[in-house]
Amino acid sequence: MMHCHKCRQELPDGTVYCDRCGTRMPRENAANTPMPVRRGAATYPVAPVANPSTPEQLRGRVPGQLRGAELTPATSLPTQPRARVAVAVPSEQITGDSSVWRHVHIQLTNGKIFELKGKTSYVIGRTDPQKNETPDVDLADWNGAASGVSRKHAIIHVGPSGVFIEDTKSLNETIHNEFRLLPGQRYPLANGDNLRLGAITLLIVIY
Repeated sequence: MMHCHKCRQELPDGTVYCDRCGTRMPRENAANTPMPVRRGAATYPVAPVANPSTPEQLRGRVPGQLRGAELTPATSLPTQPRARVAVAVPSEQITGDSSVWRHVHIQLTNGKIFELKGKTSYVIGRTDPQKNETPDVDLADWNGAASGVSRKHAIIHVGPSGVFIEDTKSLNETIHNEFRLLPGQRYPLANGDNLRLGAITLLIVIY
C-alpha cells in the first residue's frame, strides 16, 4: 500500500492520482503500472506485453482487446424518413386540349378554400414583391415563407385528360400522399388527395 503525500489517504500500489484529493502520485510509484484506457467513468486496464511483435502490441494493444472507444456502442441519431418518389404519368398520355371540364378546389387545414376555374394551369406559391408576381394560389398570407413554400412552388394542370400536379424545382419539395414528386414531371391528382408544400398541407377537392 501507499499513502498520498498531501492528504495521507491510503491507496493501492501503483495509483496515479489520489482518489480523495486528486493529487498526482510520484512517478516512481506508477513506473511499473500499465496505463489504463479510459472511457467515461470506467477504467479498463491494458495487459502488458513482454515481447511485442505485432503492430497491435507495439501500439500497446493486445490482439482481441477492445479500445476504449469500442467499449461503448455509438447511439444512432433519430432520422426523419424521406418520402418515396411518386410515379409520374408519361407525357404522351396527357392531352394538350385547352378545354376544362373539371372543377378543382384547394383547401387549407384552417378551412380557407381556393377555387380553380377558367384556366388550364394554376401556380401555387407566394407573392414575389420584387417581381410583382402573384401566383394563382397565394400562400403568402398563410405563413408561406416561414413554412418553406417557394414563390413558384408547384403547378396544377386541369384538362379533359385529368388533373395533374407538377413540382417546379421547389426548394422544400412537393409531397403527394406521402410520395415525393420529381420536378418537371406531372402526377395525377384525385379527389381527396393531400399535397404538402414545405410545412403547409393542402386538400384537393375535384368534382
